[in-house]
Amino acid sequence: MGGRRDTRRPKNYRTITELGIHPFSQTYVSPCGSGANDEIRTRDLLNYELVCCLFSFVTTCLYMSITISYSTESFSIFDMDKIGQDQPLQNQKSGGEVAEQTKPRRATPKRYAKTDLRYWEDKVFHEAFTRDGSRIASPDFSVRIQHGGRRETFSLGTPNKAAAAARAKEIFFALNGSGWEEALQRFKPAAAAPVKAVATVGNLLRDVQCIAGLRPKTLADYSKALRKIVADIFGIDGGREKFNPHTGGRQKWIGKVDAIKLADLTPEKIQMWKLDFLKQAGDDPIKQRRAKISVNSLLRQAKSLFSKKAMRFLTVELPNPLPFDGVTFEPRQTMRYHSSIDASKLIKQANKDLAKGSEDQREQYKVFLLGLCAGLRRNEIDKLEWSAFDFENHFISA
Repeated sequence: MGGRRDTRRPKNYRTITELGIHPFSQTYVSPCGSGANDEIRTRDLLNYELVCCLFSFVTTCLYMSITISYSTESFSIFDMDKIGQDQPLQNQKSGGEVAEQTKPRRATPKRYAKTDLRYWEDKVFHEAFTRDGSRIASPDFSVRIQHGGRRETFSLGTPNKAAAAARAKEIFFALNGSGWEEALQRFKPAAAAPVKAVATVGNLLRDVQCIAGLRPKTLADYSKALRKIVADIFGIDGGREKFNPHTGGRQKWIGKVDAIKLADLTPEKIQMWKLDFLKQAGDDPIKQRRAKISVNSLLRQAKSLFSKKAMRFLTVELPNPLPFDGVTFEPRQTMRYHSSIDASKLIKQANKDLAKGSEDQREQYKVFLLGLCAGLRRNEIDKLEWSAFDFENHFISA
């Protein structure tokens, strides 16, 4: 027959195992007879048998894998009491893991917020101390609180735990609200910082002298500048006597200046003093330049007494703001000399008035030329000798 080969089994089909024929033989004979249709190729039969076996094997494997994945008590789907009794299963976990599984779990302690009194009931304790070699516990509760990088122990002053927890909570909120200084003043006065003395100019200068470690000459310059500013602001004028240390006038003037409180020395008053100091120079550019240099020098030296280096260990109470906060300096003036003399004009006038005049005028003309053209000072011109002149090389030795 042409076309597609018919591989369907006949109705009287029996497996090769039932017929007793070796699977690798080429043909077998149907028991119904021996005709052309009774002879079936063994190769087609084998292919069909292999497909059935593979399907059965795959189905069994899928069933076993599903059973193993859902089983937590064994590693097989078979009855382990009947199969493999002489081969007990081995636990794949280590001894530590097994012990960890069998160990009873501890109950996690409940945590409370710091706003809850139960939190502070767990934090209060009886502080112990040693007396005569014996360890004694205080009957009152205490609490140790850390805030802002600092830790302190507070005595709560009560043996009642609930009352102690309430006071500990109050201390904690005081620390968060107002900081250490106010909290210590309220709940632990013995540990609070000592109250600083009322600051005056004299207190400040004495503290800086004892604690800041400045050089004596530097401290003297700074003190002189500050006293000058304070005396001008508050109108303390000691007259000429303030420059005389032998008659006591200077000590009286210093005593009046040192008694001024730093709180009264405000930045506004110092700014007004600076403006008045500059007004005294008038319209003269030279005097204005000198005034700006002087006012900058006084401000810079006096302000140095309030620098971080000088204030590190001071015990006096300083005002807030500090006296020189916000007070600015005048633009820096160059120290280089700038001449405003018109040299050519002077020389022309000297040639007209002195060069052709009397003998004294001619001597004045020589002094004028030595001073203006050679740059000699008056003292150098007076002591100049004829041997100092080298007319051939055009040179003067002074």
